Amino acid sequence: MATAHDYPVRVNSTAATISSDGGDVLITAILKAGDIAIDGGNTITFAGPLTLDSPIICNTFTAEIGMVAYSAPAANWSPANTDQIAVYDFSDASTITANISDEVITVADKSGNGHTLTTTVAGTAGADSRLVTGADTLNGRNVLSLTRGGPTYLQADNIVLPTDGSSMSLMVAQATDVTSLTASLISWTATGGDVAAAQTSQFSSFNNAYFRGNWITQSMGATPISLTDVDRSGPSIYTLVGDRTGVDTGVARKYISIDGTLPPVAANSNPDTYTNSPLTPARLKLFTARTRTVAMGCICGEVLILGTVAKGARQAAECYLAHKWSLAGNLPTSHPFKD
Repeated sequence: MATAHDYPVRVNSTAATISSDGGDVLITAILKAGDIAIDGGNTITFAGPLTLDSPIICNTFTAEIGMVAYSAPAANWSPANTDQIAVYDFSDASTITANISDEVITVADKSGNGHTLTTTVAGTAGADSRLVTGADTLNGRNVLSLTRGGPTYLQADNIVLPTDGSSMSLMVAQATDVTSLTASLISWTATGGDVAAAQTSQFSSFNNAYFRGNWITQSMGATPISLTDVDRSGPSIYTLVGDRTGVDTGVARKYISIDGTLPPVAANSNPDTYTNSPLTPARLKLFTARTRTVAMGCICGEVLILGTVAKGARQAAECYLAHKWSLAGNLPTSHPFKD
């Protein structure tokens, strides 16, 4: 994704390790906030070409010559530009296999890691419990649609998470039919297990009528992160970040971001402590809780599971999803890639 630009650019010197041999200048690591800025902290001005090699690039970055600021084209960020664990794009019909009734059978993993999602039913699903493709769209793109009526969900096994315990999950989704506190958009257990055990997690509704947001991370620090009682059913970009290495702050932490903002909490804090790693190899479940007993009606457009958890990487991934799914209006004005 490296892209060269032949003009002076300013960067925040606290955000990257900058090296030069008289040729290209390479941003080799995001250490702090990570945003390229015209007004950030201690600035270094240098003549190009400037080669950017970091996951914060998305659509444009701001450059400055003298006191004149302008936007210069940069490489479009995509999941391929970062540490992909699993990528599921439900707008890409070529990745979905379905039966004659458009009921989803499998969804291929676009990361190349082979973590195929398979439709699974726990017990006997109700007649109206269907996970289908082609029935609904979100801003013109195909989504998967799940009607609540039984525990029908998607599952992938043997997902090997990073050895340092850090990972990030992003989901474009909308909860459309919630009747249980524990109905969940995403959950993680051990491969072969469906129990609420240590080092498992779920992101659940925490309300019987709409999606409020409650991230349970059992035996992995303070839990749950319970958001205030506000309807957050979406459509939104839901992001769960588990940072065991303290890449941004030097402190291990976990947090929820919804549409690029860290929502307020009713219990514990956001961010909060993150003291243990999730089980691996892991079982990923979409649209159900860890124990598979509860499903919710929802639509979902895309799911990214990434091994990069820096703030800049999160903001780039949010930007990618927001502009792809026409949800940029949900991002806060302070988001570096809102426009």
